[in-house]
Amino acid sequence: AMVAYFCYSVYFYGGRWVTNAYNPRIASGKQSVIMGKVTDRDGTVLAYTDSVGERRYHSSKETRMAVSQVVGDNGGKVSTGVDTFHAQYLLGFKASVTERLMDAFAGAPQRGDDIQLTISERLSRYISECFPEGKRGAVVVMNYKTGEILAMVSMPQFDPVNVSAALADESAGALINRATQGLYPPGSTFKIVTLASALQNLPDLDDFALDCTGYYSVGNYAVTEKEAHGPQTLSQAFANSCNTTFAALSQDLGYEMLGDTAQRMGFNFNFLFDDLIVYNSSYPIDNLSAEDLAWSSIGQGRVL
Repeated sequence: AMVAYFCYSVYFYGGRWVTNAYNPRIASGKQSVIMGKVTDRDGTVLAYTDSVGERRYHSSKETRMAVSQVVGDNGGKVSTGVDTFHAQYLLGFKASVTERLMDAFAGAPQRGDDIQLTISERLSRYISECFPEGKRGAVVVMNYKTGEILAMVSMPQFDPVNVSAALADESAGALINRATQGLYPPGSTFKIVTLASALQNLPDLDDFALDCTGYYSVGNYAVTEKEAHGPQTLSQAFANSCNTTFAALSQDLGYEMLGDTAQRMGFNFNFLFDDLIVYNSSYPIDNLSAEDLAWSSIGQGRVL
Protein backbone atom coordinates (compact mmCIF):
# COMPACT_ATOMS: atom_id res chain seq x y z
CA ALA A 1 0.00 0.00 0.00
CA MET A 2 2.86 2.36 0.82
CA VAL A 3 4.58 1.63 -2.50
CA ALA A 4 1.33 2.20 -4.37
CA TYR A 5 0.72 5.49 -2.54
CA PHE A 6 4.31 6.58 -3.21
CA CYS A 7 3.89 5.92 -6.94
CA TYR A 8 0.57 7.78 -6.94
CA SER A 9 2.10 10.76 -5.12
CA VAL A 10 5.11 10.96 -7.42
CA TYR A 11 2.92 10.78 -10.52
CA PHE A 12 0.48 13.49 -9.42
CA TYR A 13 2.64 15.69 -7.19
CA GLY A 14 6.20 14.98 -8.34
CA GLY A 15 6.31 18.03 -10.60
CA ARG A 16 5.29 20.27 -7.72
CA TRP A 17 7.88 18.75 -5.40
CA VAL A 18 10.63 19.32 -7.96
CA THR A 19 9.75 23.00 -8.32
CA ASN A 20 9.35 23.69 -4.61
CA ALA A 21 11.42 26.72 -3.66
CA TYR A 22 13.02 24.68 -0.84
CA ASN A 23 14.31 22.03 -3.24
CA PRO A 24 18.13 22.38 -3.14
CA ARG A 25 18.32 21.17 -6.73
CA ILE A 26 16.58 24.35 -7.84
CA ALA A 27 19.08 26.54 -5.99
CA SER A 28 22.07 24.64 -7.37
CA GLY A 29 20.59 24.65 -10.86
CA LYS A 30 20.36 28.43 -10.83
CA GLN A 31 24.10 28.58 -10.18
CA SER A 32 25.08 26.42 -13.17
CA VAL A 33 22.25 26.78 -15.69
CA ILE A 34 21.21 29.80 -17.73
CA MET A 35 17.51 30.04 -16.98
CA GLY A 36 15.26 30.37 -19.99
CA LYS A 37 13.33 33.53 -20.66
CA VAL A 38 9.64 34.13 -20.03
CA THR A 39 7.62 35.99 -22.66
CA ASP A 40 3.98 37.03 -22.99
CA ARG A 41 1.68 35.96 -25.84
CA ASP A 42 3.10 38.71 -28.11
CA GLY A 43 6.74 37.83 -27.42
CA THR A 44 7.43 40.63 -24.92
CA VAL A 45 10.21 39.44 -22.61
CA LEU A 46 9.04 39.47 -18.99
CA ALA A 47 12.02 37.67 -17.40
CA TYR A 48 15.46 36.61 -18.63
CA THR A 49 19.00 35.80 -17.46
CA ASP A 50 21.75 38.25 -18.40
CA SER A 51 25.32 37.56 -19.48
CA VAL A 52 26.61 37.34 -15.89
CA GLY A 53 23.90 34.95 -14.77
CA GLU A 54 21.63 37.45 -13.01
CA ARG A 55 17.88 37.04 -13.33
CA ARG A 56 16.35 40.19 -14.82
CA TYR A 57 12.80 41.38 -15.33
CA HIS A 58 11.07 43.84 -17.68
CA SER A 59 12.60 47.32 -17.66
CA SER A 60 9.24 48.99 -16.93
CA LYS A 61 8.27 48.94 -13.26
CA GLU A 62 4.58 49.19 -14.21
CA THR A 63 4.87 46.06 -16.35
CA ARG A 64 6.90 44.16 -13.74
CA MET A 65 4.26 44.83 -11.11
CA ALA A 66 1.31 44.09 -13.40
CA VAL A 67 2.57 40.55 -14.07
CA SER A 68 4.37 40.04 -10.77
CA GLN A 69 2.22 37.25 -9.32
CA VAL A 70 2.14 35.39 -12.64
CA VAL A 71 5.88 35.60 -13.35
CA GLY A 72 6.99 35.41 -9.72
CA ASP A 73 10.47 36.20 -8.40
CA ASN A 74 13.93 34.68 -8.49
CA GLY A 75 13.98 33.90 -4.77
CA GLY A 76 10.90 31.71 -4.86
CA LYS A 77 8.89 33.86 -2.45
CA VAL A 78 5.96 33.48 -4.85
CA SER A 79 5.85 29.69 -5.16
CA THR A 80 3.00 29.77 -7.68
CA GLY A 81 4.85 32.11 -10.06
CA VAL A 82 6.28 30.84 -13.34
CA ASP A 83 9.90 31.44 -12.29
CA THR A 84 9.44 28.86 -9.52
CA PHE A 85 6.53 26.64 -10.56
CA HIS A 86 8.00 26.07 -14.04
CA ALA A 87 11.65 25.99 -12.95
CA GLN A 88 11.95 22.42 -14.23
CA TYR A 89 11.56 23.85 -17.76
CA LEU A 90 13.42 27.12 -17.24
CA LEU A 91 16.41 25.25 -15.76
CA GLY A 92 16.37 22.54 -18.43
CA PHE A 93 15.41 19.65 -16.15
CA LYS A 94 13.04 18.51 -18.87
CA ALA A 95 15.75 18.53 -21.53
CA SER A 96 16.57 15.19 -23.14
CA VAL A 97 19.81 13.32 -22.46
CA THR A 98 20.84 13.99 -26.07
CA GLU A 99 20.50 17.75 -25.60
CA ARG A 100 22.54 17.68 -22.40
CA LEU A 101 25.31 15.60 -24.02
CA MET A 102 25.47 17.97 -26.99
CA ASP A 103 25.89 20.94 -24.64
CA ALA A 104 28.56 19.09 -22.67
CA PHE A 105 30.59 18.14 -25.76
CA ALA A 106 30.24 21.64 -27.19
CA GLY A 107 31.53 23.10 -23.95
CA ALA A 108 28.54 25.41 -23.81
CA PRO A 109 26.83 26.19 -20.51
CA GLN A 110 23.56 24.35 -20.02
CA ARG A 111 20.62 26.47 -21.01
CA GLY A 112 17.04 26.05 -19.90
CA ASP A 113 13.96 26.23 -22.07
CA ASP A 114 12.06 29.42 -22.82
CA ILE A 115 8.40 29.71 -21.84
CA GLN A 116 5.74 31.69 -23.65
CA LEU A 117 2.69 32.57 -21.56
CA THR A 118 -0.86 33.15 -22.75
CA ILE A 119 -1.16 36.43 -20.83
CA SER A 120 -0.83 39.82 -22.48
CA GLU A 121 1.56 42.28 -20.84
CA ARG A 122 -0.34 45.22 -22.32
CA LEU A 123 -3.71 44.00 -21.11
CA SER A 124 -2.30 43.24 -17.65
CA ARG A 125 -0.82 46.70 -17.37
CA TYR A 126 -4.08 48.31 -18.54
CA ILE A 127 -6.06 46.42 -15.91
CA SER A 128 -3.59 47.51 -13.23
CA GLU A 129 -3.97 51.14 -14.28
CA CYS A 130 -7.78 50.89 -14.15
CA PHE A 131 -7.95 49.09 -10.80
CA PRO A 132 -9.37 51.29 -7.98
CA GLU A 133 -6.51 52.76 -5.99
CA GLY A 134 -6.01 51.30 -2.53
CA LYS A 135 -8.33 48.36 -3.14
CA ARG A 136 -7.48 44.66 -2.99
CA GLY A 137 -8.75 42.00 -5.36
CA ALA A 138 -8.10 40.26 -8.64
CA VAL A 139 -9.10 40.36 -12.30
CA VAL A 140 -8.94 37.38 -14.66
CA VAL A 141 -9.62 37.56 -18.39
CA MET A 142 -10.03 34.24 -20.19
CA ASN A 143 -10.76 33.06 -23.69
CA TYR A 144 -13.65 30.75 -22.84
CA LYS A 145 -13.28 28.87 -26.11
CA THR A 146 -9.67 27.80 -25.51
CA GLY A 147 -9.19 28.23 -21.76
CA GLU A 148 -6.28 30.62 -22.35
CA ILE A 149 -5.73 33.11 -19.54
CA LEU A 150 -5.23 36.47 -21.25
CA ALA A 151 -4.65 38.38 -18.01
CA MET A 152 -4.43 37.48 -14.33
CA VAL A 153 -3.86 40.54 -12.18
CA SER A 154 -3.83 40.54 -8.39
CA MET A 155 -3.78 43.64 -6.22
CA PRO A 156 -1.78 44.79 -4.35
CA GLN A 157 1.29 44.00 -6.40
CA PHE A 158 5.03 43.80 -5.78
CA ASP A 159 8.16 44.59 -7.75
CA PRO A 160 10.25 41.42 -8.34
CA VAL A 161 13.45 43.49 -8.27
CA ASN A 162 12.55 44.72 -4.78
CA VAL A 163 10.85 41.80 -3.04
CA SER A 164 12.18 42.98 0.33
CA ALA A 165 9.64 45.82 0.28
CA ALA A 166 6.78 43.32 0.01
CA LEU A 167 8.28 41.14 2.74
CA ALA A 168 8.51 44.14 5.03
CA ASP A 169 4.73 44.53 4.86
CA GLU A 170 3.40 40.99 4.62
CA SER A 171 0.01 42.08 5.96
CA ALA A 172 -0.66 43.75 2.59
CA GLY A 173 -0.53 40.34 0.92
CA ALA A 174 1.26 41.52 -2.20
CA LEU A 175 2.92 38.11 -2.63
CA ILE A 176 -0.45 36.35 -2.75
CA ASN A 177 -2.09 35.74 -6.10
CA ARG A 178 -5.69 36.42 -5.15
CA ALA A 179 -6.94 34.96 -8.43
CA THR A 180 -5.70 31.45 -7.56
CA GLN A 181 -4.90 31.56 -3.84
CA GLY A 182 -7.60 33.86 -2.47
CA LEU A 183 -10.66 32.21 -0.89
CA TYR A 184 -13.88 34.22 -0.93
CA PRO A 185 -17.63 33.59 -0.45
CA PRO A 186 -19.09 32.72 -3.87
CA GLY A 187 -22.37 34.48 -3.07
CA SER A 188 -25.47 33.86 -5.14
CA THR A 189 -23.66 31.83 -7.81
CA PHE A 190 -23.77 29.01 -5.23
CA LYS A 191 -27.57 28.94 -5.59
CA ILE A 192 -26.94 26.89 -8.75
CA VAL A 193 -25.51 24.17 -6.49
CA THR A 194 -28.40 24.45 -4.03
CA LEU A 195 -30.99 24.25 -6.80
CA ALA A 196 -29.28 21.26 -8.40
CA SER A 197 -29.26 19.48 -5.05
CA ALA A 198 -32.94 20.26 -4.47
CA LEU A 199 -33.95 19.02 -7.93
CA GLN A 200 -32.11 15.77 -7.34
CA ASN A 201 -33.08 15.09 -3.75
CA LEU A 202 -36.40 16.73 -2.90
CA PRO A 203 -39.73 15.34 -4.17
CA ASP A 204 -42.71 17.28 -5.53
CA LEU A 205 -40.78 20.38 -6.51
CA ASP A 206 -43.18 20.90 -9.41
CA ASP A 207 -45.71 22.11 -6.83
CA PHE A 208 -43.18 24.17 -4.90
CA ALA A 209 -44.33 27.65 -3.87
CA LEU A 210 -43.06 30.08 -1.26
CA ASP A 211 -44.30 33.47 -0.17
CA CYS A 212 -41.18 35.62 0.13
CA THR A 213 -41.73 38.28 2.78
CA GLY A 214 -38.08 39.37 2.60
CA TYR A 215 -37.42 37.62 5.91
CA TYR A 216 -36.80 33.95 6.72
CA SER A 217 -36.28 33.06 10.36
CA VAL A 218 -33.93 30.17 11.12
CA GLY A 219 -32.70 29.45 14.62
CA ASN A 220 -31.66 32.66 16.34
CA TYR A 221 -31.05 34.49 13.08
CA ALA A 222 -32.81 35.43 9.88
CA VAL A 223 -31.87 35.35 6.21
CA THR A 224 -33.11 38.55 4.61
CA GLU A 225 -33.85 39.91 1.17
CA LYS A 226 -33.60 43.49 -0.07
CA GLU A 227 -37.27 43.41 -1.00
CA ALA A 228 -40.13 40.94 -0.68
CA HIS A 229 -40.75 38.94 -3.86
CA GLY A 230 -44.15 37.67 -2.78
CA PRO A 231 -45.52 34.26 -3.87
CA GLN A 232 -43.22 32.56 -6.35
CA THR A 233 -42.45 29.23 -7.93
CA LEU A 234 -39.03 27.64 -7.78
CA SER A 235 -38.08 28.92 -11.23
CA GLN A 236 -39.20 32.43 -10.27
CA ALA A 237 -37.19 32.24 -7.06
CA PHE A 238 -34.12 31.22 -9.07
CA ALA A 239 -34.67 34.07 -11.55
CA ASN A 240 -35.07 36.52 -8.64
CA SER A 241 -32.10 35.00 -6.78
CA CYS A 242 -34.33 34.89 -3.70
CA ASN A 243 -32.29 34.37 -0.53
CA THR A 244 -35.23 33.32 1.62
CA THR A 245 -36.36 30.61 -0.79
CA PHE A 246 -32.95 28.99 -0.95
CA ALA A 247 -32.54 29.24 2.82
CA ALA A 248 -35.84 27.37 3.14
CA LEU A 249 -34.68 24.71 0.66
CA SER A 250 -31.48 24.20 2.64
CA GLN A 251 -33.45 23.20 5.74
CA ASP A 252 -35.12 20.40 3.77
CA LEU A 253 -31.84 19.31 2.20
CA GLY A 254 -29.57 19.31 5.24
CA TYR A 255 -25.76 19.33 5.30
CA GLU A 256 -25.32 15.83 3.94
CA MET A 257 -27.30 16.19 0.71
CA LEU A 258 -26.21 19.77 -0.04
CA GLY A 259 -22.61 18.95 0.84
CA ASP A 260 -22.66 15.87 -1.41
CA THR A 261 -23.85 17.94 -4.38
CA ALA A 262 -21.27 20.64 -3.68
CA GLN A 263 -18.44 18.09 -3.60
CA ARG A 264 -19.62 16.41 -6.82
CA MET A 265 -19.58 19.85 -8.45
CA GLY A 266 -15.95 20.41 -7.42
CA PHE A 267 -15.97 21.87 -3.92
CA ASN A 268 -13.23 20.57 -1.55
CA PHE A 269 -11.52 19.04 -4.58
CA ASN A 270 -7.84 19.54 -5.42
CA PHE A 271 -7.64 20.41 -9.12
CA LEU A 272 -4.19 19.45 -10.39
CA PHE A 273 -3.52 21.72 -13.35
CA ASP A 274 -0.21 21.34 -15.15
CA ASP A 275 0.50 25.04 -15.57
CA LEU A 276 -0.79 26.75 -12.42
CA ILE A 277 -1.71 26.08 -8.81
CA VAL A 278 -5.28 26.76 -7.67
CA TYR A 279 -6.11 26.55 -3.98
CA ASN A 280 -9.00 24.29 -2.96
CA SER A 281 -12.50 25.67 -2.62
CA SER A 282 -14.25 24.83 0.62
CA TYR A 283 -17.73 23.67 1.50
CA PRO A 284 -17.75 22.61 5.17
CA ILE A 285 -19.55 19.29 5.52
CA ASP A 286 -19.50 19.11 9.30
CA ASN A 287 -22.99 19.43 10.73
CA LEU A 288 -23.08 22.64 12.73
CA SER A 289 -26.20 24.79 12.92
CA ALA A 290 -29.35 25.44 10.93
CA GLU A 291 -28.29 29.08 10.60
CA ASP A 292 -24.94 28.12 9.10
CA LEU A 293 -26.67 25.75 6.69
CA ALA A 294 -29.07 28.50 5.58
CA TRP A 295 -26.25 30.97 4.89
CA SER A 296 -24.20 28.35 3.06
CA SER A 297 -27.11 27.69 0.66
CA ILE A 298 -26.75 31.24 -0.70
CA GLY A 299 -22.94 31.09 -0.88
CA GLN A 300 -22.23 32.93 2.36
CA GLY A 301 -20.95 31.91 5.76
CA ARG A 302 -18.12 29.39 5.62
CA VAL A 303 -18.44 28.54 1.92
CA LEU A 304 -15.31 29.69 0.07
